[in-house]
Amino acid sequence: MTNTSMATEGIGTRSLLVSKTNEKIVVDGNLDEHAWSVSTFSGDFIENFPSDTSLASSQTEVSMIYDDENLFVAIKCYDLKPGPYNVTSLRRDFKGPENDQVVVVLDPFLDKTNGFVFGVNAYGSMKEGLVSGGGEQDTDYSWDNKWYAETSFQEGYWVVEMAIPFKTLRYKKGSENWNVNIYRLDTKQSERSSWSAIPKSFRLTSLAFTGNLTWEEPLGKPGTNLAVIPFVSTGISRDNLNGTGTAKTFEVGGDIKIGVTPSLNLDLTVNPDFSQVEVDDQVTDLSRFEIFFEEKRQFFLENADLFANFGTETIRPFFSRRIGIAYDSAIRQYVPNPILFGARLSGKINNNWRVGLMSIQGAKDSELNLPSQNYSVAVLQRKVFSRSNITALFVNKQPVQLENHDSSAVQKSFNRVLGLEYNLASVNGRWNGKLFYLQSFDSNRDQQRQSSHGSVLQYKTPYITVDWSHEYVSDSFNAEVGFIPRKAYYKINPGIQTYTYPQSSVINRHGPGISFEAFWDTSGNSIENTLTVNYEIFFQNLAQLKVEAKGYDLELLNDFDPTKSGGEKLKAGNEYRYYDVKIDFTSDKRKKFYYNLVTQNGQYFDGTRYSFSGSINYRIPPKAIFSVAYSYNKINMPDPYEDGDIWLLGPKIDLTFLRNLYYTTLVQYNNQIDNININSRLQWRFKSVSDLFIVYSDNYFSESLKSKNRAIVIKLSYWFNV
Repeated sequence: MTNTSMATEGIGTRSLLVSKTNEKIVVDGNLDEHAWSVSTFSGDFIENFPSDTSLASSQTEVSMIYDDENLFVAIKCYDLKPGPYNVTSLRRDFKGPENDQVVVVLDPFLDKTNGFVFGVNAYGSMKEGLVSGGGEQDTDYSWDNKWYAETSFQEGYWVVEMAIPFKTLRYKKGSENWNVNIYRLDTKQSERSSWSAIPKSFRLTSLAFTGNLTWEEPLGKPGTNLAVIPFVSTGISRDNLNGTGTAKTFEVGGDIKIGVTPSLNLDLTVNPDFSQVEVDDQVTDLSRFEIFFEEKRQFFLENADLFANFGTETIRPFFSRRIGIAYDSAIRQYVPNPILFGARLSGKINNNWRVGLMSIQGAKDSELNLPSQNYSVAVLQRKVFSRSNITALFVNKQPVQLENHDSSAVQKSFNRVLGLEYNLASVNGRWNGKLFYLQSFDSNRDQQRQSSHGSVLQYKTPYITVDWSHEYVSDSFNAEVGFIPRKAYYKINPGIQTYTYPQSSVINRHGPGISFEAFWDTSGNSIENTLTVNYEIFFQNLAQLKVEAKGYDLELLNDFDPTKSGGEKLKAGNEYRYYDVKIDFTSDKRKKFYYNLVTQNGQYFDGTRYSFSGSINYRIPPKAIFSVAYSYNKINMPDPYEDGDIWLLGPKIDLTFLRNLYYTTLVQYNNQIDNININSRLQWRFKSVSDLFIVYSDNYFSESLKSKNRAIVIKLSYWFNV
């Protein structure tokens, strides 16, 4: 092991040879098989944080071998400091840089755009996820699949042993090379390092800086890849709002996964049940526009970037949460709308082409006046240059029948969106962006004004990040299966953020930034401008501080209730100019007690706003985390408008008894929607990707404490490999 000077192998593109073995490998963390003793371990991990110019002080070594069914990975994590490791939880899909962990990043198609991550912490808890956008976007750890890992503790280091079935991955038959990287987080040293060097301004999942994994023999087809995942669920519920009394449910359904090719997968679902999915964290709604909530349901996640990443955060032509979820105005919350069946074909056709086809049939809901809808999406993506691509998208929403059963009327009632997008990603990762155009089509709208377009461009180095974006949405653009919170506007949003890296034992980097957001209506009249000035400080102990000042200049286009209390509304056409200051501090999350504190104070339209929010957390590692999320807004408005004291409190208990047994209870008090929500969930993963869930949920009026509804559900699912 080298840890005193930069090794030649650590400079430039690194290479790792994967030898084939016929020996049976038992995944136990001990590396006592002969195959490991004769394999070559590659070390010289390079620091990413706090610096990125030298070898890591806590070194790591990795080796890989394979047989006809699995890729095996062995990692030795050397430890300079004695004592217990930092592991926040034994939960599957653990999160946070405050965990001692190692993660393998795989790019089987060499496109440096999409890939897989497999991570293990020091106590053997596992996480797997999907990488998209070249690794510079958030990794989707909601993806779930079969693989195996164990850890062991040796004198001066800890060991990870993994087995990743080829059936779990997507790759091209006959592959001779993949892209690969391995990164490690050592919390004792406050150090992050990687096998293939990654500049400190980039994410550790960045695929622009991977090394080369070479197979001793070209990979064959992994054999029949068919999985059947049935479930059965039963429950009892009571709806006091509608006075329907007690109801019992019994549901049977499931999913089928078919590997059409090693890189193309067909997913089928019948009567899917998402009762075990974690509830959304509620937010205080002071916005004039709809709030975005992320997708958490497993069926919609694999290759989700094909369907969901088209456009920008505020112009999404396809948003999967429009499917299987409906808004119940009686309780002012989103509720499940059953899905009857669905199919999705997604993956790689070859190195240059990706495809995504999805069709979902929703159930009719007479109480919500919701007809049975079919949702279909088609995506075709072509790789261009090194890491860029061009994507075409088609989205269709159409009822399968109307109340009068008039088939001709069915054909006339539809909503469709057609789009084309160019995604830019440079070889060195410094330039990223996109340019897109969308056209919607409706049965009863003027087709000439149903368009939208936008662009995003970013230049990024360790010292400066420059951003530019523009958006346009016409007044008639309509994407009913998308997320388009605002219409009839043009927008530009330039910005710049700079960093300085001092020679300091306290501060890692700091620097100022400025951005400007300007809106015009479709006639070219200025309607809203926001100027933001900030200063960010990142500390060596992983704490963060951001101070931000904003100035607003806007014209209301619609009447708006500033406190969402149902009182007098500010009138459309009124103009407002005001400012506020925001301070956001997050403490060192490696500590047992850590917190996030956000304060935002200043003017608010014609009044004033004082708010504080964040979370307080205490953990007993690795078994328990106790936390309270909080938000308070005090809004003072002149007569005749209503003042507001808006509270949102969310205490949570998260217990991980074992690596396969978890219990979570979340209570959310929200006086803005007059609701107290309780969600309690017990999960037992009795076998790989096979679970038993017991979920209890309850909703009350926050003032009277009268029950709105409550339910308890038991769900059992099992993964069969055929």
